[in-house]
Amino acid sequence: MKFAKHLVFVGVVFGGMVLVGSLKVATAPRQAQPGPKPGDVNVEVSQAMQRAKAEGTAEGMAQAVAPQTLDAALAGRQAALDKALELAHADSQNLICARADQYLKAASEQQVTAALDVERWLLSQLAKENDSVKALMAVQGSMDGTAANAQTLDSPLRNRAAILAALSALYTGDKTGTGCRVVAFDSSTQVDGFLFNARRIKESQTSSVNQVATQEVTP
Repeated sequence: MKFAKHLVFVGVVFGGMVLVGSLKVATAPRQAQPGPKPGDVNVEVSQAMQRAKAEGTAEGMAQAVAPQTLDAALAGRQAALDKALELAHADSQNLICARADQYLKAASEQQVTAALDVERWLLSQLAKENDSVKALMAVQGSMDGTAANAQTLDSPLRNRAAILAALSALYTGDKTGTGCRVVAFDSSTQVDGFLFNARRIKESQTSSVNQVATQEVTP
């Protein structure tokens, strides 16, 4: 079994490379810059991602030469997972917040085109989404995490939360919206780091088990 564990260590020794690169993007300080022109946004984002990846890879290679234990490899995987979860949850909250802005914009358009009161329109939309949730609960009683249930309940729950956030912004006087945007670069990079670690450990463990099994059946 010591030999099998050694193969696991060999397989995961470079797992820190992507993890370091992802953490560098997630924690890199942001300096104030002049507002970019629309045509320059994609170029600037691409350049920033390339710089972070190059710097993280170089630093990760330097750290990867240090011997690793199985506990260290698993701890690295868990750290990447925890950070990915944190950033993914933040993206979900920002998505609801940004959706609230969409509802406020739609309500303002209805006020102009159909002379509808903003608050009344939002309350009407909230009632519709809440009725959808109640109808699902009346039929199902409760819903578990199966694929069909998740897809059915996901939209009305998110919409309901977004409308409540829009009403909250309206009542506090921020009729222009919350200004939320979903910028999922950090979370995407962190998820890539976790995937690299998890897959490399899994592949190495599988390879080790197969080699041990082959040795046991070989005469």
